[in-house]
Amino acid sequence: MATLFVLLFVALLLAAAALQLMRRRVWAAALVTVGPVGIVLTLIADLSRGVQHIGQAAYNANERQLVVSLPLLALCALALWRPNWQWLFWILWLLNVLIAACAVYLTFFWKVFS
Repeated sequence: MATLFVLLFVALLLAAAALQLMRRRVWAAALVTVGPVGIVLTLIADLSRGVQHIGQAAYNANERQLVVSLPLLALCALALWRPNWQWLFWILWLLNVLIAACAVYLTFFWKVFS
């Protein structure tokens, strides 16, 4: 299942870059926002289950990830509000590509290199 989500995330980022280059800025900003929205919703759903289900260490890690993901989501919302700010789109796109690269590594290569 994680493989499907990672591939979908990468495809959305490639489509967002293509839409930005085709001057469809609102759609491009919307596609860049999908990743952080999914991450925040997943973290909130995981945190809502409580410490008893996921363990204290995972709960603390999810809290730290949420603190980092919420500002990214806020910047993506700003990019949706101001789609003509191309510099903001490309900064957010690069941050999302960094997140996608980590997800690709963890999904496909973690066992190979450990």
